[in-house]
Amino acid sequence: FDAATFGQGTVANSYIPKGALYHYADNLQRPYDPVKAKKMLADAGASDLKLNYVVNAGNEVDEQISVMLQQQLAKVGVTTTLQKVDPSQSWQMLIDG
Repeated sequence: FDAATFGQGTVANSYIPKGALYHYADNLQRPYDPVKAKKMLADAGASDLKLNYVVNAGNEVDEQISVMLQQQLAKVGVTTTLQKVDPSQSWQMLIDG
């Protein structure tokens, strides 16, 4: 995390940032636990999972975070393919579903 944010970021436990209206400081926090995650996936019968992850090309922080996410998911058995696209293309992909 610090590598991508140069030590300036904080872990978000909500989509609503700290200091914003409706931010809830006591929001449920889930610590990073790949062993527990792997067990939960196995208990659910999920295996051989593959994920395509779209990231905005040219945004260095987004690209670094996507690589870290890919590495973390690999630890629990999820294969992630990173797809770097132009930001205008990613918005259109989101709209198209």
